[in-house]
Amino acid sequence: RCLSDWSSDVCSSDLVVGNPPWAGRGSKQIAQKFMDRTPALLKESGRACLILPSKVFLSQNDAFQAAWLRRVTLEQMIQLADYSFILFKKALCPCNIVRFTPVKPDEAHEIEYVAPKVSRADLRDGLIQVSPRDRKWIPLRVVLAATEQKAASVAWKSYLWGTPRDLKFLEYLLTFPRLEEQVDVLSQTRKKRTRPWVTGQGCKPREIRAKSKPDRELKPLGNWKETDPFLPARLLNGLMTVPTSFCPTLRQHFQAEEYIPGKLYSKPDDAIFTPPLVLFNQGFSEFGFFDQTVRFHHALQSIAGPKKDREELLFLLCYLRSKLARYVVFQTAANIATERDKAHLFEVLRLPFFLNHDECAPAAASNLLTKVAAKADRLKQEMENSASRLEEQLSSKAFRLTDREETEVQARERWLDRQRARTAQMEAEINPLIYDYFGLSVQERALVEDTCDVFDKSDTPSSLDAARDIPTLQPLDADGLEPYATMLTHTLNGWAAGSLRVCAAGGVDDEYGLGLLVVNQVRNPRLFQTRSISKALATAVQRIQDASAERHGRLVFQRSGWFFDGKRIVLVKPALKGEWTRTAALNDAAELSAHIAEARRLSKRK
Repeated sequence: RCLSDWSSDVCSSDLVVGNPPWAGRGSKQIAQKFMDRTPALLKESGRACLILPSKVFLSQNDAFQAAWLRRVTLEQMIQLADYSFILFKKALCPCNIVRFTPVKPDEAHEIEYVAPKVSRADLRDGLIQVSPRDRKWIPLRVVLAATEQKAASVAWKSYLWGTPRDLKFLEYLLTFPRLEEQVDVLSQTRKKRTRPWVTGQGCKPREIRAKSKPDRELKPLGNWKETDPFLPARLLNGLMTVPTSFCPTLRQHFQAEEYIPGKLYSKPDDAIFTPPLVLFNQGFSEFGFFDQTVRFHHALQSIAGPKKDREELLFLLCYLRSKLARYVVFQTAANIATERDKAHLFEVLRLPFFLNHDECAPAAASNLLTKVAAKADRLKQEMENSASRLEEQLSSKAFRLTDREETEVQARERWLDRQRARTAQMEAEINPLIYDYFGLSVQERALVEDTCDVFDKSDTPSSLDAARDIPTLQPLDADGLEPYATMLTHTLNGWAAGSLRVCAAGGVDDEYGLGLLVVNQVRNPRLFQTRSISKALATAVQRIQDASAERHGRLVFQRSGWFFDGKRIVLVKPALKGEWTRTAALNDAAELSAHIAEARRLSKRK
């Protein structure tokens, strides 16, 4: 039946199951209409289960979400984004499965949020394994509060990969001023500037062979010159700047891409092309700094400011390239780690960012900002000088006449490879300075680095074969447990009040693929030690793990493998990198500490 035929006064169904059309965007998604009408079809005791596009909860439709979540009781959401390319190869976007009742929710209601990550389990039996860390309960008040801030998508997204420690850390980071407080979005200001910097997307040329007619009159180049350097987005790959000698002219680029010469479909304000400026792509993976005017396509966007702010803009470049910025975008941007690597401009501008003169800046902020900017400026100058020497070499008569194996193209590629390595080295040197600038603790740095080095490189694998190579599923040996064990014991010992401390020893059983860690109480803690696991112990532990798993339909919920044995705690998990990160150690330490405190409280009652 058509949606329009549904009667608003029908309330007779015990169960409604549906897969609404996924067409439309934002507030015009057809699925929202089905969500809106379905409660009227249910008895008060009835339930509905709908398969919905993830965009329903990850787009800017806060008013709709606020009204709907106050109207129904959302019992469970299963977020299948990580399996999107495995379960639904032709799907246009990932999906959620939601279960709800037509009854208004209690104020203290919590939503069960299940977000399974691709595992090594065989899918031929149709079962999806759910790790304990991927089953969470989100307080409804958290989402409703986020809708009031027009940030419901951030609330949902932060729970996808975020652990309890990540959520607390993000809450801290988002207390800082935002980058948007420094930047005017020119497409929204109507030429009324109120902030020192400007941002916007590059120009949109028009293809000569475009099949449809343009919906507007094309704009002339105006004051642009066809000899202006044009930066294709691909040239930024791994570089912090690109010498203009490597850039084609605007005319050359238009000819190569078969664009209409001398015309533009969209011609942004000249302010976003005026140096000094920082360029970055929509995937939030490539960033560059320029002291000269360059033209660029709308695949790139810039933040530009006055010349007196050059040092601050160099610092901004380094911050955007940092692991900290990537961490925030990974945890909060709707499309990244769910659908495609694209961060909307408003999501980038939501990044925490402050300058050395802001109230929240630490005492060392000025020195840190100058040090970071100086490192970037030094590398930029060295790259430009090196590029000039390369151009002199390539244009020399000796190079043209010499019978060499290396062509001009190969020489440029070799130069680019060297500069990419130097840029990567600069980033490694700058990351700790960015951490200091934001006042990050050792534990918070671990959250950032685990996310960028492990989780960000593991999301949404394209197939089960591809998943075998992702970092989270790499097998560990006994030595691989050391970072987890060290973070766990250091954290627990840091919280200890008495004379007792803890130390850890552990190993891996290759047959069952299990990692086992034993935490002991001691007076004099020692470093992590590896130990072998007996066959009998590994077999017994595996049987307990299998017996404790809960199956609900096609989902198999694994239980946390913790065993309390007097003054010992035994932790058991699959021997995979994603299970034994420092992030996991921080969260496990918090849970273990809470269990121990509760046990002590109960023992005192007795």
